[in-house]
Amino acid sequence: MEAVAAGGVFRNGRGGYSLRFGKCTAYRAELWGVSKGLTLAWDLGHGRINLEVDCMLTVQAITSPLSHPCSNSDLIKAIQNLLHRE
Repeated sequence: MEAVAAGGVFRNGRGGYSLRFGKCTAYRAELWGVSKGLTLAWDLGHGRINLEVDCMLTVQAITSPLSHPCSNSDLIKAIQNLLHRE
């Protein structure tokens, strides 16, 4: 494992974010980036969010209705909760 980072951009001049993590897998960094980006968007009052992710494994994990008993299940569940927030 290597030191990893994640980040995102809010369109229309709304800013962005970048995060550095210690050592973890690239997949977990993708999940952290999605989680932190969604949390930040909600905290900034963005009620409608179009999320774009370039990792198909991440997309499949967060959109699957099935439970994911794995070391990343905590982040996957947190992201799913954020996506269904009203």
